[in-house]
This record gives sequence, C-alpha cells and structure tokens, in this order.
Amino acid sequence: MPRRRRTVTDAPTEPLPLAGTVTVTREYETVDEPLPPPPPVEPPRQAWHDPVGWALLTVLLLVAVGFAIWWFAIHDGTTKKTVPDVVGSPVAGAVSALQDRGFKARIVSQPHPERPGIVFREIPPAGTRLDKGSTVQLLSSKGPSTVSVPNAVGLSEVAGRDRLVAAGFKVTETRVFNDAKPGTIVAQSPAAGSKAAKSSAVRINVSKGTAEVVVPNVVGMSLGEAETQIAKAGLKPAVQLRVPSAQPAGTVVAQSPPGGQAKRGSRVGLNVSTGSAAGATGATGPTGTG
Repeated sequence: MPRRRRTVTDAPTEPLPLAGTVTVTREYETVDEPLPPPPPVEPPRQAWHDPVGWALLTVLLLVAVGFAIWWFAIHDGTTKKTVPDVVGSPVAGAVSALQDRGFKARIVSQPHPERPGIVFREIPPAGTRLDKGSTVQLLSSKGPSTVSVPNAVGLSEVAGRDRLVAAGFKVTETRVFNDAKPGTIVAQSPAAGSKAAKSSAVRINVSKGTAEVVVPNVVGMSLGEAETQIAKAGLKPAVQLRVPSAQPAGTVVAQSPPGGQAKRGSRVGLNVSTGSAAGATGATGPTGTG
C-alpha cells in the first residue's frame, strides 16, 4: 500500500487581513502518491509476408546488379565499338566497313610492295575498342617505290652482290661459261641504270671460265650414237653433209673438229654416209640436239 505523506503548514496562504479583523489560518494537506505503473507495451505484430518480401527484394537487387555488370562488360557502354580487320582490303571496302561500325577513316598512301589501292596497315589495329565517331587511319599502298639499278657487270660476285643489296635489291645468280675470269659478273638483268622496284630481284650471270671439253671421236658410229656422245660431252652435234660412201647409210664418215678440245657448247659438224655412190647432198644444218 502506498505511503501517504501529510504536510501541515502554518504559513498564510492568503493575504493578511486588515487591522480589526479576525485572523483565520487554514490548514492544507499535500499527499504524494505514485501513479500506478503503465500497462506493458505489446510489440507490434509483424506481417506474415515481411520475410518473403525482403528475400524477393534481395533477389531482384542481385539480378539487377548482375545484368548491369553483364551489359557493361559486353557493350562497354553504348558508345564503344570494335575496330574491324580491313588489312588486305581495297580502300573503298575498308572505308565502308569502318563507317558501318560508326568510325571515320583517314587514308594515307605510301610506297609498299602490296598492290596499289590495298590497305596494308590500320591504326589502331583490328580488335581495338573505340568510341563511336573515332578516326581509324588506313595506310594504303601506292605500289613499290622504284630506284635506279646500279651496275654490277665487271665486278667480282661478292662486290657486285653487295652493291645491289645496298641499293635495296635482292640478288639471284646464274653460273655461265665465259672468257672472263671465273667469279666475274658478265651480265645482269635489269640492266644498270634502269628503274626497278625496291626489294625486287636482279639476276647476275657469273663466269665459271671457258670450260674447254674433249671432243669425242664419233667417226664410224651411227648418226644417233654420235649425236648422243657429242651431247654428253657438252657440245652441239650438227649434220653438215650427207655424202656417198661405202659405209652403211647413216654412218658418220667425218667430223669437224676431228678431236682435241673445244669450248663447252660449241658445234661439232658431221658428215653422214648415204650408203651409195650418188652425189653428195647439201648441208642439212643442225640436228637440234643441242
């Protein structure tokens, strides 16, 4: 049971009376009594769907974030495009391919071994990601540059080759029989002073000397056998005359030169028996074997 506290005061609580009046003192009682405790507060009732709603919201947020990551990874923003590969294409086709992707093209023509009008390089290279409207530089060939071919005839093989390579040419060589000292360049193609594309080939003929060979003796052989032996020796057989002879028809009865040595590739004339005493026929010319 709550305690009651009684307070009595004699202090006047009203204005003092005037002189000649009766003084009345009133007594007051003040009681301190605590208020009863408030009723317990019940927690708010949670809706049955709140956990499900939060779960659905979380899933939706995750899906949205994943989609955004995928979109930007694939598209790199809406303004990024991939530079196409146009190397090896004609300039007109390359420009069209770039414009289809939203790029601008800047064409620069330069000497190049590629055919004129063909793109041989693009800057930046294919596969680069750029903003739409960016400029891609195309290097277009205007054909190989030409330079004057230096002279190599009369030089040694090494000196002539070095001179041609220093001018930007490739060198091929052919060994030939010639009166010049072996190892000396006796001819070249293209000729000295002509214009040729850089990196093109210049052929040089290099002497391998006179190469004297032994002339075989083919008198008494059939024409076919004689021609074979002469060709094997590196010479050219040629029927000069067909003459009457006691030898069977088609037999070689004379040759010129009769033997000794001759330059490789030189001609050996043959007289061939007709097999009768009839008059000799005229020269028939080379047999074509050589």
